[in-house]
Amino acid sequence: MRIEKYNSTIFKAKFVNVENVGKAFKDRSGYSNQQVSFVKIDPFNSDDIKALEYAAKFWENDKFALNIYHVACALRNKSKYYRDHEVYALTAQRADYEKLKDTDILGLVQVSPLEDKSMFIEHFQVDPGLVNNMQPKYKGVGTAILNLLKLMNDKISCFPSAEKSVKDFYTKNGFKKYPDVINYYVWQKTV
Repeated sequence: MRIEKYNSTIFKAKFVNVENVGKAFKDRSGYSNQQVSFVKIDPFNSDDIKALEYAAKFWENDKFALNIYHVACALRNKSKYYRDHEVYALTAQRADYEKLKDTDILGLVQVSPLEDKSMFIEHFQVDPGLVNNMQPKYKGVGTAILNLLKLMNDKISCFPSAEKSVKDFYTKNGFKKYPDVINYYVWQKTV
């Protein structure tokens, strides 16, 4: 008897969860709740890598999309420096995650584990076209990403960029500045 060995694993962005964000009405008179998808990027899926590359190249005035793209590439190349890191995307796409649509990506985040098993946000980037627009097509994207990360871990920390608006964003989302450490913010689930 001959047994064929084959791998039927399909590499693709892995669906994690859904969250609501505000989506502008066509006439921009207000917002309605819109479900969006949170997916874990598969660094071995060329479509996932291409989608991240698109964000890195075409998101004007972004700060971290290029870094996140490079980490995904390092994960694909099995870099020992990023072994336990993970990259996630919030996307307006609702299905067919095996082909992540670059134009539907609303935000990206790279996280790593700390020794105490808590989560550390290395890089976090919402599409700057949404952040820097007076009437963006979507709003609440950054908060949605944090809400989804909070479902994944009981403690999350970060060193946010120096802008007051960024620190205010983390504070608004339940992060507290850690005493005696410059610019270190921590969110912890309360029992």
